[in-house]
Amino acid sequence: MHWFHFMNEEKDIPIAITLGEPGGLGPRVILESCRELMQKGKNFFFLIADFDKIKPLADKYKCPLEKILDEDVTKRNKNALAVFDFPFENPIVSGQIDEKNAKAVIGMIMKAVNLIKNGRASAMVTGPINKNSISNGLGIEFSGHTGFLSEIYDRKEKVIMMMQSGDFRVVPLTEHIPLNSIFQHITKRNIKSAVRTINSSLKMYWGIPMPKIFVSGLNPHAGENGTIGKEEVNIIKPAINELSSEGINVSGPHSADSMFNKNAIKHYDAALCMYHDQALIPIKTMFFDTTINITLGLPIIRTSPGHGTAINAVNLKKINTSSFKTSLLEAQRLASFKRN
Repeated sequence: MHWFHFMNEEKDIPIAITLGEPGGLGPRVILESCRELMQKGKNFFFLIADFDKIKPLADKYKCPLEKILDEDVTKRNKNALAVFDFPFENPIVSGQIDEKNAKAVIGMIMKAVNLIKNGRASAMVTGPINKNSISNGLGIEFSGHTGFLSEIYDRKEKVIMMMQSGDFRVVPLTEHIPLNSIFQHITKRNIKSAVRTINSSLKMYWGIPMPKIFVSGLNPHAGENGTIGKEEVNIIKPAINELSSEGINVSGPHSADSMFNKNAIKHYDAALCMYHDQALIPIKTMFFDTTINITLGLPIIRTSPGHGTAINAVNLKKINTSSFKTSLLEAQRLASFKRN
């Protein structure tokens, strides 16, 4: 007979974890992270995955499992990782991406969303996915979790990806698109939407009464007053001025080459950058192991580790689980802050 812990208070609504790409690093990171947290007496989550197919990996990484049904998501053996059984079409082969499991990968995300909508989960933490595998497997153009969740919730304002490590936060205005197409997305409307979302989110979930937001320029030295490009003069600065007139504590455009030294990052709560690498290179260079991804602008809480599927690391002797554990703990904190 198992000893079960019942989560029957609102504060105990668990976090839903989606497995992500079954053949990637995600399953191992999730199993090792959950095992380590449970050993410390922290079991506030459940995993959505194919129980039978994940069981051999769980045994390999010494993570005890407990199969649960829909009605049991708030009930679990305190010493085992609860697994909501979600069947996959194909087996899990570690280190191999399988397009035939694309439907299941999407299905796990949808299941987590529905459980949150129904009050059965308080937030979701997503394992890394392979966008190409999903696109090819389903015959669609799939841009990633952020865009997919934005479509599910039919958000009119921009849903954004914020990368965080401790108190250092960066947001790319444009995400997974080619460099030669970013210019059409650098608009006053997009900048203003992103800054407003950052501002309201930092107030709502971090309790920062007047968030300080820095906005980078696009061109070297933030355009040097129009001598190295006109985007700063014609688009970025006017957007910042209009946001400032709304009472938002925003400044810029700042030169991106001087925004991210260890002294500079102490002077703002979040930095909005014009494109993906401008934001992610600094934070991943300084804090790769502890960087996490937080989606802002949704009615639900979603976090994920800052790394990808990393199939080349699946069978390493030792891996770093800091990012995923931090994602879980931050999702729990955000959910608690939202309730309060």
